[in-house]
Amino acid sequence: MLTYETLEPRHVLSPIPIIPADLLLMEIADETQEVSFQTDDAQDAKIIQRKPTKNYGSVKKLQLDGVPNKATLIQWDTTPIPTNSTIVSAKISLYVKNTSSNTYGLYKIHQPWQDTGVTWRQFTNNNQGYDDIQLGIFQPNAKGQSQIQLNRAGLTVIQSWINNPEENYGFILRDYSGATDAAKFYSSEAKQLHRRPQLNITYMSSDVPPPKPEPGVRSGAWISYDTLMTLPTDGVAWNNIFNAAQKDISNPNLSDQNDNTDVYTLAKALVGVRLDNQTYIDQVHSTLLKVINTEDGGRTLALGRNLVPYIIAAELTRFDNTQFDNWLKTLPNKILDGKTLVTTHETRPNNWGTMAGASRAAIAVHLEDWDELDRVAKVFKGWLGDRESYAGFKYGDLSWQANPDAPVGINPQGATKDGFLIDGALPDDMRRGGSFKIPPPTTDYPWGALQGAVVQAEILWYAGGYDVWQWEDKALLRSRQFLERIGWEPTGDDMWIDSLFDFHYNTNYSYADTPPGKIMGWTSWTHSL
Repeated sequence: MLTYETLEPRHVLSPIPIIPADLLLMEIADETQEVSFQTDDAQDAKIIQRKPTKNYGSVKKLQLDGVPNKATLIQWDTTPIPTNSTIVSAKISLYVKNTSSNTYGLYKIHQPWQDTGVTWRQFTNNNQGYDDIQLGIFQPNAKGQSQIQLNRAGLTVIQSWINNPEENYGFILRDYSGATDAAKFYSSEAKQLHRRPQLNITYMSSDVPPPKPEPGVRSGAWISYDTLMTLPTDGVAWNNIFNAAQKDISNPNLSDQNDNTDVYTLAKALVGVRLDNQTYIDQVHSTLLKVINTEDGGRTLALGRNLVPYIIAAELTRFDNTQFDNWLKTLPNKILDGKTLVTTHETRPNNWGTMAGASRAAIAVHLEDWDELDRVAKVFKGWLGDRESYAGFKYGDLSWQANPDAPVGINPQGATKDGFLIDGALPDDMRRGGSFKIPPPTTDYPWGALQGAVVQAEILWYAGGYDVWQWEDKALLRSRQFLERIGWEPTGDDMWIDSLFDFHYNTNYSYADTPPGKIMGWTSWTHSL
């Protein structure tokens, strides 16, 4: 059996598209590098269910189909990219010979295989040899070059291969359920070099700091247009968001912490952009003007809960409006019931603070205030447990803290109290159910705090490039695991959170059928894997 370590180098580096066979590395914009991999000695093969013992590792054309089941395995050696480089984008180019009206998914293989010996029976072996997380889609509806743009889950896989090359077993392309007409494309055995499969990766070297977006160029706070346009328009998750997009959004109210117009506006924006429905987009823009100043008379908790979806809706629908932007500039320091978003974020180490921090981060991204976003990141890292980054919070009852003399927002790894594992507990939200005891007094506040925390984390990660999901020994994952250990599974408007955990940690918590939450929703669609 072939393992990653035994593969001989078979890559070709060159500008894109690949024409010459020699090795070439091209610097782009003095910060990123673009590299293409192409195999001369094939590490690709097709497998066919009806011929379970036959090997197809030396064929010139690969196939995909669902009747009968046919799949393609493909692998590139990515070790020329320096370890700990940051992956920016990745795409696969395949040269289509026979077109198909079907759409095929790209998935990560998690077991070794060898092109010269792999068969359907060997690869399946009563097990599924690949993950269920879709990394991109292949639409071979025209002859010639066709590209698969890897989604964020796909980039995460590539990143893991760069950091841990032994985990690289390549990809599988398949659709066993819906495909009815076979697609064919050329393998790495093709005589003409430009017809061979290629993997194109753009990355930043580890010694180059991540560049901040140029002024006037918004990448958004949550999801890109390109990613959005690859998401499916069928299935349970899509039906949920599509039905929500039919809701009336004409009366937004930021001062009401239980108002759901924010998440319905986001649903209408997502659906409007995905379907290119200008009526929906116009309704979103109307609501974005109506929401201005509706925070008056409310509290920072309500503003923190409700604001983020409106900002993301504005980003998605390209709502460039001076009145809206000028209003956002006033919100971080606007006094509501004696508090501001900034003071709430920097003093309240519970659901109030996490919600405020999420809105503060979204405002910073929309206004391209990267110094402000960096401040949000420092405060958030302090909440996760790094007191050297920030330690200005005001805590309540300290009985749930691992170290009452050095309180934090999430207890450190391995922390115990009276023999009870409190690793990952959110002390300032647990104490709102009662002082420490076993079993813990029931309260939903930890889930409320996590709603704000994961939104804050996702904005910092997606828009700012901060490695938030790994900070403090994966503090966010440990908090989810703590709630799981004590039997407090998410229900109702907390359930959407789990799609983000699955996305970043490859867990298996989430469901497709989830309602929106207090500050965000629709992640079973936007972060589908």
